[in-house]
Parts: sequence; structure tokens; C-alpha cells
Amino acid sequence: MVNIDKHIEGIIVSSFLEEFSEEINHIFQYLKWNKLTYSDLFERIIIEEQIINIPYRIYFDELKHVNISNLSKLEYRILCCLFTRHSNGKVREKYLRDILNQDSLYTWEIPYVLQLTGEYVVEIIELILMKWELLDNENLYKFICSNRKYVEKTIRRIQSYWNAYYRGYAQENEYVGFIIKESLQSSLINKISSV
Repeated sequence: MVNIDKHIEGIIVSSFLEEFSEEINHIFQYLKWNKLTYSDLFERIIIEEQIINIPYRIYFDELKHVNISNLSKLEYRILCCLFTRHSNGKVREKYLRDILNQDSLYTWEIPYVLQLTGEYVVEIIELILMKWELLDNENLYKFICSNRKYVEKTIRRIQSYWNAYYRGYAQENEYVGFIIKESLQSSLINKISSV
């Protein structure tokens, strides 16, 4: 982990589209970010022709006694995305639920949700599958077109985590991650065949 007292703003700002710098500034003013640390692994993603770098994990106390009513809806959605990278799976799930309780997802939210499909917490993957229609649309296809290598890595991670954690409990056709894997592979094939 890296202590980021003086670099935290740059790390968080680079995790989202440039147009959100004001919202992130407001979030910074509202929360005590100086205690946040992060893993030194990042996912490099292209959204709307901008490169963002999503931290693999953040280490930060959950917001237990914070009144989020001071945040706009957009600021809260940004915060939710950031907390999908939290080190605690229960925190990731809590904020993912808030993201998935929307009528639709913004394109920039897709990688935060998709990243969780390539991880090991099956309850989170099940939650994503229940709301897959929010992702399985033109925005996901555009995301895949811009981030093919990332999507391929996510598919490999789904396979790998099944092999490491669930192989003894669930056959491939029973594992929830493989339903998402098949959808992603189908979208990749459609992308390749349309080029």
C-alpha cells in the first residue's frame, strides 16, 4: 500500500472523467480523504476517449456517520463507484447496490461494476447478474470496443476465480460468473465480427 496524503486528489481525479473534477473537489472538502491508502495496482480504462486509472483496492474507513445529503446525486454516484474498490467486500457490495438501484448506468460506471465480476465474491457477482440488463446494452458494447484487452482479462479472471474458489462447489454451467463471462464473450465476438 502507498500512503497518499499529498497525492490522493490526483489518484481519485484520475479514476474518473476530467469533467467530474468539481464534483470530486466537493467530495474532498466534505470527507477526510487524508487517511485513504490504495494498492499500487490500477486498471487503465478508456471512457469517452479519456484514460482513467481505477485503483484495484482502496483502504479507507467506511462512511458510517456521514450525512451524504450534502452530496449531489452525481457526487454520490462517484463516491459509490470509488467504494466498489474498497478492501472490504461488504462495503463493495453496499455501494454496488446503490449503483444498481438506478434506472440506468452512465458509461463511466460500467468499469466499476464490471471489475467486480472478475473478483471472487460470488454474492456480488450474483447481484450484478440480477441487474445485468443495466449493463448489457449499447454502452457496454461501446465500452468493450474501447477496452477489449481489459474485458478479455476480466473474462480470464472469472475463469480463474471459479477454478481457485468454486470448482469444488459448482460446475461451470452452475457458476454465476460464467453467465456473465458468456455474455462478455458474445459481445467480444460481435465486436470482432463487425470490424
